[in-house]
Amino acid sequence: EWFSDTMKEEADAEDLHKIVQDKIGDPGAFESFTDISASGTSQDGKDYAICVVLAKYENKEKVQYNVTFDTDMKIAGFYCK
Repeated sequence: EWFSDTMKEEADAEDLHKIVQDKIGDPGAFESFTDISASGTSQDGKDYAICVVLAKYENKEKVQYNVTFDTDMKIAGFYCK
């Protein structure tokens, strides 16, 4: 399983695909990752890693994905723009 229990309550893989389509439309073919960074944070006594990934696509110069992972490396949050 890829998602934390909290994330499973919010969305599944199909929901995330729809969210991405609604936010960025059809960016075309993937071309490259242009930047990747990671940092750590704590919230409500729990530790998380936040990865920010910038990607370039055929029809979209910059797409940003923010993915939060819990200590079990399960996805605990997802955002794109």
